[in-house]
Amino acid sequence: LLIGHDERRAAEVAERVRKHAEDNPLIWKGERIVCTFSIAIVPISRETTDRSALLGAAENLLLQAKQHGGNRVQRDVPDAVVASRRRDDQAWLAWLLPRLEDGRAHLISQELRSLTTPPERPLVEFFIRVEDDDGVWLEPGYYLPAIERLQQSRRVDLWALQHLLDALAANPHLLETHAVASLNLASQSLIDPSFAPAAFEIIGNSSVAADRLCLEIDESFAVSQSSVVQRFMEQLRPLGVRFALDRCHTTMGITQLRHLPVDYMKIHPSVTRNIESDALDRTHLEWICEAAHLLRRKTAAINIESESALALLRAAGVDYVQGSAVNKIGPLMT
Repeated sequence: LLIGHDERRAAEVAERVRKHAEDNPLIWKGERIVCTFSIAIVPISRETTDRSALLGAAENLLLQAKQHGGNRVQRDVPDAVVASRRRDDQAWLAWLLPRLEDGRAHLISQELRSLTTPPERPLVEFFIRVEDDDGVWLEPGYYLPAIERLQQSRRVDLWALQHLLDALAANPHLLETHAVASLNLASQSLIDPSFAPAAFEIIGNSSVAADRLCLEIDESFAVSQSSVVQRFMEQLRPLGVRFALDRCHTTMGITQLRHLPVDYMKIHPSVTRNIESDALDRTHLEWICEAAHLLRRKTAAINIESESALALLRAAGVDYVQGSAVNKIGPLMT
């Protein structure tokens, strides 16, 4: 807490701390390990009384930072529109649930383009967006932390899964031109023991072939809750569902990675961010790709914004690339 300082000063201090961490890697057993983090700046005034709302705002900012690749200072600029979107947890739940039923919740898509020669069919990932009262489509960062704290993310993920399969059934040409359609699952949903059976029923009752569906699970959660993830995959694997390990930088051991039945490994942006200038990062990327290919898995680099990086990604063995450098909006929006 920087008592008595304004946001400009807080941003200066936060940036200095962030830069210091970035410039001073951890040296362990002779290996250089880059340790970076993001900092959320949230103003606290005399009118600030709700601790949960304050922490929720910070979580939203950190989620936004993560979605932009991490290793950044994310500022909360006081704004009437932003302030109007701060609700307590129960208010967010009451805001969200009707929208899942009345057509104000949507799925948007983004392609993952092939880097191989000859090119393979692209993949397509779907993301949920929900309309606010003014018609703005909000990202999950606004409401998902509250929904997870209330242990209700299962309802959101099951809606998204059902909505995605319905959209694919109504647009069969999409799966004629794309290898799989993927959906990222909230970690809290996977912990809920009722989620896997409900997902199994939705997928089993769909006319869409289950092997055209890919469910993404965050690597950090797979590391910390490996038995939960393993059990979830074992429950859905009989249907033919595919799985992707999201935001991978191989923090899990090679033995754990070997036995986790995933089809795709989506590489964390921190691995690819500096490959144009850092030979060690390029080597790290090459190692991930080689390990993935030995395990017969495809790799994808995400959040790629520079076209100049594409040649290096291809040379390192990356199979797919996702980001504004190749595709800003995908082929389907519901």
